[in-house]
Amino acid sequence: MSTLCHPLSTVDTMPPVLRQSATSSVFYYINSQHCHMLFDNDPPFIVNCPDPIQASLNLGASVSVTWPTILAFDNSGDPVTEDCSHQSGQLFQFGQTVVTCTYRDPTGNRSPPCIFSILVTVGPVVQCCPNDITQEIPFGQTGANVPYVLQCNLDLNPDVQIISSSRQSGERFPVGETVVTITLQDTDNFRASCSFTIDIVQVDRISPVINCPGLFVQETTVTTGTVVNFPEPTATDNSGSVSLVSRVPVPGSVFTVGDTPVTYIFEDPSRNQATCRFIVSVIVVDTDPPMLLCPGDITIAVLIGVRSVRVDWLLPIVSDPSQPVTLVRASHNPGEEFLVGTTTVDYAYSDARSNTGTCSFDVTIIEENPCSLDLCRNGGTCVTIEIDVTGCICPRCFTGEFCQIPVDACTGNMCSFGSTCLAVPGSCQQYTCQCSECFTGPFCNIAGDVCAWSDCQNGGICQPDLFDCTRYTCQCPTCFSGEFCQIRASGCSPINPCANGGVCTDLSNIECGAFRCDCVGCFSGFACGTAIPNPCYQQPCRNGGTCTRNIQFCASYTCRCLPGFSGDDCQSGSEVLFNPCNSFPCRNGATCVSEDSSDLYYTCVCSSGFSGINCNMIVVPGADLCLGNPCRNRGTCFVSYHSGSTSVFYTPQYICLCADGFTGTDCQLLVSSFPSQNICATTAIGSCQNGGVCVNTYNSFSREESYICECLGLANGQNCKIFVTDACLSSPCLNSGTCVSQNGGFTCICNPAFQGTFCQIIRFDNQPPVIINCPDDTSRDVPSPIFFTPPQATDNSGYVRLVFMSHRPGDLFTAGTTIVSYVFADAANNQNQCSFVVSIENNGLPPFIRISNCPGDIVVRTNAASANVMFGTPTGSSSEGDVFLASQSHRSGDSFSLGSTAVVYNFVDTSGNRATCSFEVTVIISDNCDRVCSQQFVPVCGSDLITYSNLCTFEEARCRNPILTFVSGVCDPDPCSSNPCQPGGTCVLNAFGGFLCLCTQGRTGSRCESVIPLCSPNPCLNGGTCFDLVQTFFCQCPADTSGDICEIDNCDRVCSQQFEPVCGSDGMTYSNRCTFQEAQCRNPILTIVSSGACQQDPCSPNPCQAGGTCVRNDGDFLCLCTQGRTGSRCENGQGLVNCQDRFVFLDSAVRFQEVIIVIPTATFNGIVVPPNDFGGTATSLSRTVYFLEEGQHQFIFRYELAGNTATCDFTITVGDPPLPLGKRSVGEATIDDLTICDPNPCMNGGQCRPVYELHSLITECECPDGWSGDVCTTP
Repeated sequence: MSTLCHPLSTVDTMPPVLRQSATSSVFYYINSQHCHMLFDNDPPFIVNCPDPIQASLNLGASVSVTWPTILAFDNSGDPVTEDCSHQSGQLFQFGQTVVTCTYRDPTGNRSPPCIFSILVTVGPVVQCCPNDITQEIPFGQTGANVPYVLQCNLDLNPDVQIISSSRQSGERFPVGETVVTITLQDTDNFRASCSFTIDIVQVDRISPVINCPGLFVQETTVTTGTVVNFPEPTATDNSGSVSLVSRVPVPGSVFTVGDTPVTYIFEDPSRNQATCRFIVSVIVVDTDPPMLLCPGDITIAVLIGVRSVRVDWLLPIVSDPSQPVTLVRASHNPGEEFLVGTTTVDYAYSDARSNTGTCSFDVTIIEENPCSLDLCRNGGTCVTIEIDVTGCICPRCFTGEFCQIPVDACTGNMCSFGSTCLAVPGSCQQYTCQCSECFTGPFCNIAGDVCAWSDCQNGGICQPDLFDCTRYTCQCPTCFSGEFCQIRASGCSPINPCANGGVCTDLSNIECGAFRCDCVGCFSGFACGTAIPNPCYQQPCRNGGTCTRNIQFCASYTCRCLPGFSGDDCQSGSEVLFNPCNSFPCRNGATCVSEDSSDLYYTCVCSSGFSGINCNMIVVPGADLCLGNPCRNRGTCFVSYHSGSTSVFYTPQYICLCADGFTGTDCQLLVSSFPSQNICATTAIGSCQNGGVCVNTYNSFSREESYICECLGLANGQNCKIFVTDACLSSPCLNSGTCVSQNGGFTCICNPAFQGTFCQIIRFDNQPPVIINCPDDTSRDVPSPIFFTPPQATDNSGYVRLVFMSHRPGDLFTAGTTIVSYVFADAANNQNQCSFVVSIENNGLPPFIRISNCPGDIVVRTNAASANVMFGTPTGSSSEGDVFLASQSHRSGDSFSLGSTAVVYNFVDTSGNRATCSFEVTVIISDNCDRVCSQQFVPVCGSDLITYSNLCTFEEARCRNPILTFVSGVCDPDPCSSNPCQPGGTCVLNAFGGFLCLCTQGRTGSRCESVIPLCSPNPCLNGGTCFDLVQTFFCQCPADTSGDICEIDNCDRVCSQQFEPVCGSDGMTYSNRCTFQEAQCRNPILTIVSSGACQQDPCSPNPCQAGGTCVRNDGDFLCLCTQGRTGSRCENGQGLVNCQDRFVFLDSAVRFQEVIIVIPTATFNGIVVPPNDFGGTATSLSRTVYFLEEGQHQFIFRYELAGNTATCDFTITVGDPPLPLGKRSVGEATIDDLTICDPNPCMNGGQCRPVYELHSLITECECPDGWSGDVCTTP
């Protein structure tokens, strides 16, 4: 037990350990302070069971019998419990007695019994004395009281008495042996005596106490070890005497480097021992400084005038046995600028012992002209390739590093069989062989096989002429004829097999005589002989609609609906609005512009402070392109969004409203110099009506010039054809939303609990997303691509999306400060932004334009005469500011004919720097390019600097790379003569006679032959397939998506014919949810009102008065009133009466013409209000008679009622006397009919006609039924 359970320390720092006794199945649970037995299955074992005992009766009837103590132990080490039938020293009577003893451990395990016998016989004298007694006392005591017990039981032998005892039980006995004698006598006076010894022994069990040293550390400079003399331990003992019995190792021994245990053992006279153990640690002390190897001195030559240059070098090589080492001083760092002259660079490193080593070297910058030695010969021109690298531009017919080698193309030529060597014009290195008749090959060494170059087509077999090696005939297969089998037998001639005007397509290339009929008109069938039934015979149009068969699609029809009905079959009693702006897509007060009512696209002109898709995003740096005001010549810039652009990330856009006299991209062109681009003067464009002013515009997204009309008064719409009143008078904003009138429309500013066009949607979430890793500001010394970890965001809704990013990681940043912005939005359009600054210092670099995404040469294989080729559009960036695309020869997706076509993009920046991206698109007929070539070695050098074994192997390579060309013989010794660098790479000679390829962006490799993969991982969304186009990529999108990365849903769905109708919020009944989702994709504000067909349309007939527009709203309707009207049905008016321009004709006999005006009035919700202020020519609020001279005169009247205001501003023009309507002549001039009714002042469909009154030409309105008043505004 002592080996398993003993305390290790006074603090329990060790984890518990389960151990098993080595001799039994006892398990112990041990930690540093306690040992607990967990379980014990083994019984105790008995060591010394006594042998049979025989005793004699001396006195009395019984005798005391003793036996040695029975020893029993348990493997647990715990004491055992004895269970004996008799005890040692007990009186035994005459005869034999059996004694049985067993032992039990604490867990209840019982040992096998110990059984022995006691035989008592009659003897002469009873022995009553006990055995000798030895008693131990601690060292230092002089004696002890010792009790003893006689072995004869006098109570059982009353006839026996003790008559004398030399010492009494319990007396004090001195140290040493004392003999005790006992005398007994029975009734017969028979005496007997016995003796025993009591020995008092002093015992010392206390071990010596050692003064044991702790860790002893010895330093040395020798790595093998050293002699160590350590202070020896000392010991004391209570006996006053102690001896050292062992020490290993002894002081003065040689100790190796590291830790060595030392053990000392002391012993006292009682052989009590104590042990001392400690560690002697020998460590090597480093006194040597680190060893440094600095770079050698650096000398760099720069061009004269260059004052400094950036110098790089490798850091010093540092070694030290006591790693690590630390840089403590560096006077300069690699990459620093060094001025002309000599600068000493020094380094210092320290090791862990503070030993310091240093090294230094000199950097010398000298000014010189690398071409001053002018090593170029034979008229070669020395050019500087780099600061310290020159090259020679050799004149024609010289080559070599220094133009020292003359070149003759035909020297050593390989032309054979009498052929003539002809040098290639303009080259001293290339030649061709002019072969004699019947020989061919690049070296005329191949006997002519006229059929090797035959023109037999379509599988025709060439047959050489037996008598003329230059002639052959073609043996044509079935379905082909002609000299070269070039004429294919047609299935469409000589008689057209297609009936009823069907168009025949020859398919004899598939099967001889095969054809296909493409039917015209309403016929079908294999030969267009079957008539297609007219679908209008089934009378599909409802509600009185007229059915018209669609000639282009004979099985389809079109229903022309009566007024008040719409839908494919006139089944819906609602007006279909085609204008995309009618869905109110633009947010935050933006103006929606559509070119015409059938246009699928619209443009949002954002209000100040907003940008993004549908102007739903706050303005952040990078999204507002108007901050730099790209519009020239006083043009006005507005942030915009075109619905045809990507719906994943907002592409920053803007619209320029050009000042008068300007047009073109960013309003850069004078209309006088470019009249064809003056959109406002183009007769094909509808003119602005009702006094509207036409303004030329430019859209940065579509890159198109267009126009808008700035309308006057109540006019509105694309061409100011529509008259509207204040749209807010109908109170369209729900849930306490605030209505703001804008350009005839309105914007609802919702309270924080609601959102939507009419504030009709409850907003449950007003917490913006949380951005978790917005990058820090960064800076660079020169323009370069900047890589950063894009920020991310989380939101309490669990949904967040990135709606705008101004830049991507890896974009090129030019000199100056650029703000990078990312905007995130959650499902409720709560937004948050991350912005950081990228600063680029130009550091005196010359201005330049960097072109990104310039494609390399492109080879496309096709089976047709042309192919549409997609490629990445190159872009430019400049260290000087904005870069413009000056011209481009082609666009991605254009059709390219067979052969090679050069594509050129030209860029220019604001400082006049120019750059060009050019590449070739080659379209070839598909070919598997496999050739069966001979082993003959007739070398051909390709333009890829590869020597091909013969012309056949070269043609095999050229099939795979059509831009390859060749010259005869092995490749030219000038490695850059044919530019071995692949598309766009620049070949530069090196100092060893070889070359180095400087690759364009997106390519790598020794010859720029490897393309950096752009399609891994796949950037295309929605299952799009990525095609790597060298410097950019192209996404081939599934049929229902589009966009650069297939991010736009084209809304095309493949829906079943199952009829499970749902009613949309537009009042339309959709056949099933699939067709509804297709419509919802095109009009995102659509919702499902109910399952089943739509009920009565609340907007049919139109309940809104005075031209108000009815909008469906959850089974009810809202009226969007024209300007000046309010009320739930636009029944309340607000307008101006008698506020219109007039013409007054001047009598020829007078200078001033008398003009009578009618003071205009304003109506606010039925209340007629006179003016309260005036301006212009008006001099009074009541004066009606004015005398006006020839010219234009402006009258202004202002009105106010209960905070509502209005202004009437009209012009009276005094001019020539009236002439008949129509054409009239004034001198030699001819003018059109008078246009007083253009624009038409009459509202609600009223007809305008001119009327003369008091020498004035005024207008009169003929109102339709249901309307009255001067301009037909009173219902």
